[in-house]
Amino acid sequence: MFDCNLKFKGTIENWDEGLPLGNGEIGSLVYGKANLIFALDRCDLWDLTPAPETKESGFNYKNMVALVKENSESAWKEFLRLFDGCYNHATPTKINAGKLIFDFDCNNAEFFLDIYSGIAKITNENFTIETFVSASNRFGVLRCDKPIAYKIEFPDYYASLGYSELKKVSLTGVELCYHKMQDGRTFGIAIEEECEAECIIIKYYVFKGKTEKEAFDTVQSVFGERKRYAEYKRLQRSWWRKFWNKSQIKLPDKTLEKEYYLSYYLFGSGNVKGGYPMPLQGLWTRCDGNLPPWKGDYHHDLNTQFTYVSYLKANHLEQGKVFVDYLWKYKEKFKTFARNFYGVNGLLVPAVSTIDGDPLGGWPMYSLSPTMSIWLAKSFDDYYQYTADQKFFAEKCYPFFFDVCTAITGLLIEKDGKLYLPLSSSPEYGDCGKNAFMEFSNNDAQLLRYLYGKMIEYSKVSGQSPAKYEEILSKLDEPYKDADGVFLLNKTDYIEKSHRHHSNLLTIYPLRTTTCENGKNQQQIEQNLLRLEQLGCGYWVGYSFPWFAALSACGYFGNRALYALQTFCKGFVSQNGFHLNGDYKKYGIVSAHYRPFTLEANYLFCDAVQEMLLQDGEGFLNVFPCVPDDWKNQEISFKNLLCKNNVKVSAVYAHGKITKFEIVTDKEGIFDIKNNFGCEELSFSDGQMISSKKGEIFSVNLKKGKTALS
Repeated sequence: MFDCNLKFKGTIENWDEGLPLGNGEIGSLVYGKANLIFALDRCDLWDLTPAPETKESGFNYKNMVALVKENSESAWKEFLRLFDGCYNHATPTKINAGKLIFDFDCNNAEFFLDIYSGIAKITNENFTIETFVSASNRFGVLRCDKPIAYKIEFPDYYASLGYSELKKVSLTGVELCYHKMQDGRTFGIAIEEECEAECIIIKYYVFKGKTEKEAFDTVQSVFGERKRYAEYKRLQRSWWRKFWNKSQIKLPDKTLEKEYYLSYYLFGSGNVKGGYPMPLQGLWTRCDGNLPPWKGDYHHDLNTQFTYVSYLKANHLEQGKVFVDYLWKYKEKFKTFARNFYGVNGLLVPAVSTIDGDPLGGWPMYSLSPTMSIWLAKSFDDYYQYTADQKFFAEKCYPFFFDVCTAITGLLIEKDGKLYLPLSSSPEYGDCGKNAFMEFSNNDAQLLRYLYGKMIEYSKVSGQSPAKYEEILSKLDEPYKDADGVFLLNKTDYIEKSHRHHSNLLTIYPLRTTTCENGKNQQQIEQNLLRLEQLGCGYWVGYSFPWFAALSACGYFGNRALYALQTFCKGFVSQNGFHLNGDYKKYGIVSAHYRPFTLEANYLFCDAVQEMLLQDGEGFLNVFPCVPDDWKNQEISFKNLLCKNNVKVSAVYAHGKITKFEIVTDKEGIFDIKNNFGCEELSFSDGQMISSKKGEIFSVNLKKGKTALS
């Protein structure tokens, strides 16, 4: 693989430019100026003190609808107080864990992170520090070539949140510095220091517990098993070697290739089986003394869905499944929310929530939109489609869809023979103003049709009658579009100005319910891209660009996709690979020049790259569907990208043609493939000979194992 490691000389002044380390539970950002800082984090470190409005009797959907429908100044004021004002409290919120600050001058330091092992090295004229957050153990570890002074520092905002004074205790060689939240929960940083071969070994862990005893017992368990540093390092290298062997790509544009690998390094660092999915900032919560932007929460109106949009094709199943496992784990909580907030049976997820699934509110048109649960349900279908895991389908995918569908059906109201939701919006058009509510948005129409289309499909697969879902589908509006196929904002209105969300185009991507149809429908997709281009990108943010790239790839527009991805990397990516939402370098790309870090754009970027290399969203394998002009005389390749039905594909494109194509499948079957191979007589390694015109779809009967184009 191309060298995508991070190498910096001199100070790293901003935390969001530091070396990111993590193991799915705890994270660390390594940076510094006068001193070397390890900013520590833990995925489930939250202050869950509820906003009082969410506990009021009026905090429910019935009241929300009534206040909007009343359309008076007093009703709107109450609507904002109850459903938006609840987000303005300091809590609930994600918090960071504090810092280890070393007496280490960074002015002439060299920072290096090997992303293929997750091991960092920081050197100056006095010290050499090697460090990683162990993927095989739960703690972080560092080795310094000589004794070094350090201190622990916690954010000043702990006091404003009502936490106890700092407490310290020693437990059999482990030093604990900790605070207590108002409810008695205990959390802090544990440090164990040892000498080994004239070096200092420091292990650290961010601990928490409902009580002091629970927290302390956890620390003793984590630090209980001792190994030599070399063994921790060997296990670290072994874990990451297995991770990177899942799939690889090679691109002519090395800036894009580096961002791709950095993003998946963050993905491997930020997810662990049995853990929590990555929130907005993953394991690297803002650590400049302020609370994180948007509470560092779970935004389900785009962010979590796109954070977990690309892992399947990249074959990183273990890490990505964390998201669907989380949604399944909290299904009873979501059923309670559907019943108590929406007044319906079934399951609905607060579209902006705490780590344990409670609603946060804020801009309630979206944070309390029921259709966001349909988008979340798609995560189950995606996992099923790619793994072909029938047990998962029967035990989790279908039941989750069924419960979401039950709840949505309970909300639909009939008007003139058609079914609609009581309130409709399109993230995040209108921000938090009255005009954010519209007669019926394309966003909602597209998600509803996707839901009932899936329920018809699932019913047939399960041997059940789809009649009730077919009846409902017949009463739902088709997506709203004009004569050229341009999707409107809602039933009557075009999008009239630049906007960061492309939520009226979900049907093209990521739902893929409007496809290119092997080129037959390319013009419609282009008309929608042209509409976005005409409106301009002045009010876009970072994630808007890879989203546009993915939309372009769905229409086979390789040049558009490449340009959008290059623009993203130029203007919205920190030196460590983090997506920073604004045009923080002030290139004049967009009007927002701020730099809040969030992760979803990293994986939108990855998926757009993958869609340029390999598509399966139209019912057939499409290899190198949209090679940009700049790449046509160069080499592109990928290895072991995963497609639907658990098929792994590898291919090489060199100087205008595909020179290698391999499929690995775990079961025999007939597969449809588009002939992008530049010839009309195709010979496969198993002896099959296929005649197919260029650009047409052909079928091949593959046996279990590997089949190659010979």
